[in-house]
Amino acid sequence: MRRPSDWPRTRSVRLLVAAGTLWLLFGLGLMLNVTGHRRLMRMADGLLAVEFVGLVTTSSIDGDGAGAIMALVVAPSLAGGFLAYCAQVGLRSSRRAGR
Repeated sequence: MRRPSDWPRTRSVRLLVAAGTLWLLFGLGLMLNVTGHRRLMRMADGLLAVEFVGLVTTSSIDGDGAGAIMALVVAPSLAGGFLAYCAQVGLRSSRRAGR
């Protein structure tokens, strides 16, 4: 059981994770658009939309249910994995350009 004094700190961490995930996906979509990877950009935009809808519709910042787990654990993990994949694609394409 959580103590009442832990609630403001927990809420700010949840807000930081949610905002960080949204900004990561938004920035990644912009960079992919600039570099010409349209398919990956659409995937980033789709993940951004799923995260945003999940945060808005389920009030997952305040709750402790499945919506909170989806919006604050699963979606950031997917965003991190997608970022790693995009970095791998970028490195591969830079190696091809160097040859």
